[in-house]
Amino acid sequence: MSKQKNLDNSPETENEVTENKVEQKELDGISSTAEEVVKSSPEIEKPVMAKLANVTPVYSTKGNTTGKMGVSRFLSLYPQDIYVATLLKHYYPKSYFTKDQWFEKIDEVLNIPINS
Repeated sequence: MSKQKNLDNSPETENEVTENKVEQKELDGISSTAEEVVKSSPEIEKPVMAKLANVTPVYSTKGNTTGKMGVSRFLSLYPQDIYVATLLKHYYPKSYFTKDQWFEKIDEVLNIPINS
């Protein structure tokens, strides 16, 4: 009886082995495809990140604040009280100064004595 059991198990074992080989081939095919997908996605991300790291901003506040500007440009960058803005527009309608000079002009305008 033991010989018959072994004989009966041997065909099932061969079938199981072939099924396992087929399943292993399918799994290898899936895993290699998954590895290709995983490998390809970081390669795509690295150049994008490198491009973003090298991008410089289009706007620069340094040029706007250190250069000379008119009264309207100064007031758009550094909003002042309506009364101060009106005085600057009255006394310096076509003048160009740097940011620091504009703040000095504000101090000068505010310190003008009022004659009654």
